[in-house]
Amino acid sequence: MAILKNRAGVATSTVGTGPITLGVALTSATQPNAASWQTFAAAGVANGDRVRYLILDSNGSWEYGEAVYTATGTVLARASGAMDGSVPGQKSSTGALLALTGTAQVFITAVAEDLSRVVFTAVSSVNQTGIVTETFTKVNFGSVGINDGSYYNAGTSRWIPPAGRCQLEASISANNVLLGTPIILGFNKNGASYRSSISAAVHSGGMAGAQCSVIDTCNGTDFYEVVAWMHTGSTANIPPGESTFFQGATL
Repeated sequence: MAILKNRAGVATSTVGTGPITLGVALTSATQPNAASWQTFAAAGVANGDRVRYLILDSNGSWEYGEAVYTATGTVLARASGAMDGSVPGQKSSTGALLALTGTAQVFITAVAEDLSRVVFTAVSSVNQTGIVTETFTKVNFGSVGINDGSYYNAGTSRWIPPAGRCQLEASISANNVLLGTPIILGFNKNGASYRSSISAAVHSGGMAGAQCSVIDTCNGTDFYEVVAWMHTGSTANIPPGESTFFQGATL
């Protein structure tokens, strides 16, 4: 998600709908406020940061959205997509990217979407059979509860949260795991092993359970999946039910 910084506001001489070249910080003599402002860099924005911006143009038009800051040249790459409110977190008074006049002002701001957490919950909906012994196997979670923003895909059992910090939790219950042997539950990030935890099969019938949680920083395209490893006696399976779940939230 976009970062927030305090009291960043600059002028821009950019004309048209392209990237915005950020100018000097607004002074106390510059309307609309009597207090002075600071540049994005002085406020702590670093190269490559995503910020929520607000444009107030001299003709009365406005625009807000999420942009990427480039330190060299002090440029904001403006939002893409519809600006009519159909895309969360971005909108303008015209319903399109403003054609700037050259006397607009640019600020860092917050919108309602920035104050909301993105949450999803999913549970196993079918009996997952054919678990290969001592091999990491992707766990499927096909029944979705909450799915803010539709970032979770039940077909692939992947969560692709918006950029920022996120927390993931998972739990499984498995049958036909050899008594006393380990069961590993973990998260793959972008198809590679990332974090895991180890439990042991403790029930004489080969029942085993494991839980895992992690906090991470994601870039908006990172995807997360749940994988499990176990020593099976014959044909291990992960039955459907509320004890096998995958959930996450942005922080």
